[in-house]
Amino acid sequence: LKKTEVLYQPPPREAYSPPHISIDGTNLNAVEHFTYLGSVISNDATVSKDLDNRLSKASSSFGRLSKRVWQSHSLRLSTKIQVYRAVVVSTLLYGAETWVLYRKQTRLLERFH
Repeated sequence: LKKTEVLYQPPPREAYSPPHISIDGTNLNAVEHFTYLGSVISNDATVSKDLDNRLSKASSSFGRLSKRVWQSHSLRLSTKIQVYRAVVVSTLLYGAETWVLYRKQTRLLERFH
């Protein structure tokens, strides 16, 4: 029970107030978001935190490939594009099939790409 957390999503147009849940006298920790299988789930049911997390991870993977791939003169451009698609884009879009995106979020993804 030490690692157990509670995520409460209030009904629409209702203010968030953390629930007080206890099991066998142990109060469970109420959180506003948590990571499950690499995706960030938040109490407001938006993808903003998950999208920020994905952008950060994709940017990190892009940066890590700087010396070995992007600055390499021995690799062809087509190979670099394949690496970009395989590593960076797949990292960016992991879990994207569950996202409901708005224009602002779509622009963020397009700007990164």
